Amino acid sequence: MSAQTVFSILDHINKWLRKRNIKIFEKMKRSDDPEQLKANDPEYMKVSQFVNRISKSRLAHKSFDCQAYARSLMHFESYLREHPEELQNNLYRLQRICGALDEPDYVIGVAETRKNKAKLHELIFQHEAVGKVHDALACYESMGKNETENPETMMGMLKCYLEIDQPHTAAVLVRGLADRHPEWSDQLKPYQIEAAWQL
Repeated sequence: MSAQTVFSILDHINKWLRKRNIKIFEKMKRSDDPEQLKANDPEYMKVSQFVNRISKSRLAHKSFDCQAYARSLMHFESYLREHPEELQNNLYRLQRICGALDEPDYVIGVAETRKNKAKLHELIFQHEAVGKVHDALACYESMGKNETENPETMMGMLKCYLEIDQPHTAAVLVRGLADRHPEWSDQLKPYQIEAAWQL
């Protein structure tokens, strides 16, 4: 709730800056330098400097946490325009935002710009976002060989088995995981129910 309030205030401030900018340009003569006109308006400069001090990367992150995905993309694109050298380090983050916006084509497009080999968790997200469940399962199985104690990996594997219509395999895996990890019982229940329903 407090984050949404901050976003509303920032929206209001940015709207004020746009209106003030229009007023400045309405007074402009052909020979005037627009940047100098802005610099001559102390109120505009103070507010503009205040807004520019706020981290766009942090705004994008907080927007994503609040499920304001379009706002997150807006701030993150702004951040990347200011710091183009950071693009390769933030491709997965950009893919997650595009995936949350249900834009699989953008997820693929972002992947095409990758210069380094994607990590397994990045590939999993990419495959899931575009509906390649078999490929995501292969990645989960590869991770599962080393991460049998990681609940996220195992739950991801279960989800894939259920999505590709293999409830028997999912049911067997759920039983094994429940025996080995009784502390995961709450997380495993939905998969047990889904597997039993599909059988």
